[in-house]
Amino acid sequence: MRTSLIFFGLIFAFGVAGTAHAVKPVPAPPSGPTEITACQDITQTGPYLLVNNLTVTDGDCLRVSADNVVIDLAGFGISMTGDPSAHRAGIRNVDSGAGFANGLSVRNGAISGFSSGIRIDGGAGHRIEGVRISDNTVDGIGITGAFNETGTGVANVIKNNVVVRNGTAAANGGVGGIIVRCPAIVAGNLAVENGPNTATAEQIIVDGCHSDTIGFPDRSFFCTLVDNQPVISVTSLPNCTLVP
Repeated sequence: MRTSLIFFGLIFAFGVAGTAHAVKPVPAPPSGPTEITACQDITQTGPYLLVNNLTVTDGDCLRVSADNVVIDLAGFGISMTGDPSAHRAGIRNVDSGAGFANGLSVRNGAISGFSSGIRIDGGAGHRIEGVRISDNTVDGIGITGAFNETGTGVANVIKNNVVVRNGTAAANGGVGGIIVRCPAIVAGNLAVENGPNTATAEQIIVDGCHSDTIGFPDRSFFCTLVDNQPVISVTSLPNCTLVP
């Protein structure tokens, strides 16, 4: 009798242990990037991944209003088949009402056929890397925003892009290939055949260096420019410091 009690006690103990083990919560697998299958507004922070080519006949394709959005084009392309005479962009950051988003990253794909390939009108800390941008009528990559008077702000990074035949439509306000406001790091880009006259001065344009003696002191804006082809053009001189 005693032996039976011990036996059943052991079974009960193992059963309880097994039950406890069975109901132990299993950690959820880490979530991957949000897949993009169509042109859309991006309003949430996080990584995004193209899973097919995107085509639009009118309007911007991807409009970003959240901070720290990373868009991996994954080798796919974004293109416009309509009339780019109105200002349309393949990827654009927009003002959410609380200001322009910071930290937009775009990498690894192609954008063509818009007025601007990538248009960033504000914010800081943006990164454009490994993108082929071609045949956009106003500019290929245009990054503007508030002036930085000390050069200590979070730099935009424009690195290892191929920018070809952008900004060639003079009647549509064509400008050039890469237009960037300092502080910025501009490195390893190939920019050719951009601008209304496809002149060297219209390939990569550093903007925002100027002297205004009417209401503001002289300002210097800092850019690091490394290994770009062809040479960089600096506009709105004289007070611009380039860090080689």
